Amino acid sequence: MDASKNLFFNDKWKDIIKNGSQKLGIDLDNSQIDLFSSHAAHLYLWNKTINLTAIKDPEEMALKHFIDSIALILHINKDSKILDIGSGGGFPGFCLKIIYPDLDIVLIDSAKKKVNFLKDLIRKTSLKKIEAMHVRAEDLCNDLLFYGQFDYVVSRAFSSLEKFYLLATPFLNEKGVILAMKGQVPNEEIKQLKSMNKFNASNMIIESHSYKLPFTDIERSIVKIS
Repeated sequence: MDASKNLFFNDKWKDIIKNGSQKLGIDLDNSQIDLFSSHAAHLYLWNKTINLTAIKDPEEMALKHFIDSIALILHINKDSKILDIGSGGGFPGFCLKIIYPDLDIVLIDSAKKKVNFLKDLIRKTSLKKIEAMHVRAEDLCNDLLFYGQFDYVVSRAFSSLEKFYLLATPFLNEKGVILAMKGQVPNEEIKQLKSMNKFNASNMIIESHSYKLPFTDIERSIVKIS
């Protein structure tokens, strides 16, 4: 574990997280930055035996996983209940929890090994009001404990907007919002979603918010369906 800690518990890596977040308009304290370091070190360690991420360079991980996930916090209220579908290595759900500790978050993934990682990460960091479940969204929506219970349903590079919309809507409460993290604004996917009869009947509205990852020219976007 020491080797992985050395890669992430150092001033250079922490500065990327701190300064990158500031460029997005988000200020992190030292305890939050330490939690991001713990998350990254644990991800790096587990990734040696199971495939959690293809990105292995620490600085690239900081930008493309952590800073990218942090960007979503600008669209979320502090005391919300959130479902993260296809959370994988904890993105974006676990990162959101670090910034807003009062969030109530459920992380789900269909890959048991990834859920085992998330459960171990939750144990290691001792965060409360966050759980990881090995389940498919299609099955979980039949559980009345989860149906219509969430303020936000989020995902990061999970599926097409059309598929994500159909998976997410059963979980939303009356004022619930879907937030899909994408690369460049997915105009074709937005067009396809708008053409769906079910979507039009819902009277929901689509907005897209684009940004560049700090220190790069990489374009990212967040599609908001409310």
